[in-house]
Amino acid sequence: MGDAADRAQEAVDTAGPDDFEFEKEETSEDILPDDERAAAVEEEKEQVIAALASPRFFAGIPIAPPTKSELDIVNTMIYGLPGSGKTHLAGQGASSKHLGPMLYINAEAGTSTLRKLQLNKNIQIIPDPQQQGAVTWEQFEAIYDELDRQCYNSADLPDFRTVTIDTGTELQKINMDWVMGRTLAAHPDRDPDVPGLHDWGASTNRMRKTLRQFRDLPINFIFLCHETTERDNKGVMWKRPDLPGKLANQVAGLFDQVMYLYTKEGASGDETKPTEVSRMLLTGALEGYVTKDRSGNLPLVVVQPNMHDIFELIHK
Repeated sequence: MGDAADRAQEAVDTAGPDDFEFEKEETSEDILPDDERAAAVEEEKEQVIAALASPRFFAGIPIAPPTKSELDIVNTMIYGLPGSGKTHLAGQGASSKHLGPMLYINAEAGTSTLRKLQLNKNIQIIPDPQQQGAVTWEQFEAIYDELDRQCYNSADLPDFRTVTIDTGTELQKINMDWVMGRTLAAHPDRDPDVPGLHDWGASTNRMRKTLRQFRDLPINFIFLCHETTERDNKGVMWKRPDLPGKLANQVAGLFDQVMYLYTKEGASGDETKPTEVSRMLLTGALEGYVTKDRSGNLPLVVVQPNMHDIFELIHK
């Protein structure tokens, strides 16, 4: 067997191109007239296109290759100190063709910044500041239900292109009040000001679930938070969204962009010229800051940011 194999290998090694000519099998293309062959090719092309266009399933679940979405939207978290300009930055987006009209969910009972922007009907504040302060948790969930109905169970387009929540920090406290109300209804002897471990768990789970539902709507979603600082086990001080416990990182994981807004003073002014203050938006991963940009299109720091330009950079 070994000698036969050696001889076969030697034949292959020493053979020329002519030694490997095979009789060509006649195909349908060889016997079809040119016009019929062209029609057959076109029909095959249409079948391939139809197969690609029709939904495919795996285990009964629709699947698709990664492609650019026909619907360009953003889901973004912006956090920073009070007064850093979060409300101004988000509200300004209502004047953009990509983001307006905007539904602005008020969880802080403060809307003076939005009034100064003079956005007229491009932005609607809920609840109406003239009628009520901050939104309640029951109202917050009712807002989601209506947006979900408009997006998926209505022949018309949703009333709004963007939903903004201001702020998530206060919204979590509103949620905890709702959780404690349910706890006290079942256990009237409980201290209303001291949530237990079960209450914290219920609040965290409800916040995470509801924010994920908002994020999954086919509209833009902007989530504002205050900031807090904490030291990790290596001694590094981290700025992160002001949400309790693990919720800060869990909620940040829901968004494509998590950005930190801060102010920077320029040259000192005098009586005739005030000190220049610039707003800076940190967008990329940097030690000491919970930030990210999944698009990869934003510069590390955006000076004097506005939401219209940020949207176009994300989707360029």
